[in-house]
Amino acid sequence: MLLKVLRLNDFDGIDYMTVQGGNGFLIKSFSMIALGPRFLYWAWGKDCIQINPSMNRNSFLRDAFLVTLSFILRKRVVVYWHGWNNEFFDSLVNSRFKNFIFHSVYLNCNHHIVLSKVFKKALLNRGAEESKVHIFHNAAEPLEKSEWNKNGEGSFRVLFLSRLESGKGLDVVMNTIGILQKRINVRLDVVGDGSLFQSMKQKAQDIELKNFEFHGHLVGEKKAALLRSAHILFQPSSYSEGMPLTILEAMFNGALIAARPVGGIPECLSKDYSILLDSDDPKIWADEIENYWKDQGKWKKSIDHNYKWACENATPDVLRAKLFKLYEG
Repeated sequence: MLLKVLRLNDFDGIDYMTVQGGNGFLIKSFSMIALGPRFLYWAWGKDCIQINPSMNRNSFLRDAFLVTLSFILRKRVVVYWHGWNNEFFDSLVNSRFKNFIFHSVYLNCNHHIVLSKVFKKALLNRGAEESKVHIFHNAAEPLEKSEWNKNGEGSFRVLFLSRLESGKGLDVVMNTIGILQKRINVRLDVVGDGSLFQSMKQKAQDIELKNFEFHGHLVGEKKAALLRSAHILFQPSSYSEGMPLTILEAMFNGALIAARPVGGIPECLSKDYSILLDSDDPKIWADEIENYWKDQGKWKKSIDHNYKWACENATPDVLRAKLFKLYEG
């Protein structure tokens, strides 16, 4: 997703290859064997290689393999940590094998990019050199304010945009909307798919939600139209993430942000201009959201502030400039 936003392959001297994962031991083993020659052929004429792992079980070993091949070719290596699982990172110290891989492979890379001060501190505590660890924000395509569509046919439009999985917070969102619908004219749009899709649709009926729609997975104009019309992006995920792209997209589309202060989110969003609550209590969320909706001056000031921050810190041009500097150094 981020590579599409940055369009790095539009620039001379930059190319990238896509690595597909697999399920099952045999499929993963065969994929790794086939990946080696393909990667070596692709990387041969490059000066610098950027690897984009997540700090989780699925990509840790595979991408360590790619980093090792890059070392064999004597390439500079930039590691861009896109995902971060604290539980997996903490498990490294209890595994001699994973700990060895982390210290002998990853910590020998030229640069590390993380999405939060929290993740930088974690790497430094495990032996990374401070001069090699950089905090970058993700990027999203900016949108002119004139393209926003906040009429909503008189209703306050709440958007949930995420995978429908445990810990993403959709249950909190739905319980909050159940309270709000008794106070204001509110609509909920749920965009995303996952293992909880059917059970959440049933929950909506059980708690008698009135004005809602489950859209499933959306891309392109259908997703963009919902972002343009949303008054608030409600993402009470408990996952420790950097700065999710969905939040940046919502900021560029003039939506207020309601989220938990986890990962890099509180480094980019202020409590003065966003709703940041570490709570599962739907009444607390409902009260805060209602207060913003009733105070239109505060709501407009907040979305304008966040839009300005995103334009200054999270556009593709800003992130590309930072990346190019690392590639050259």
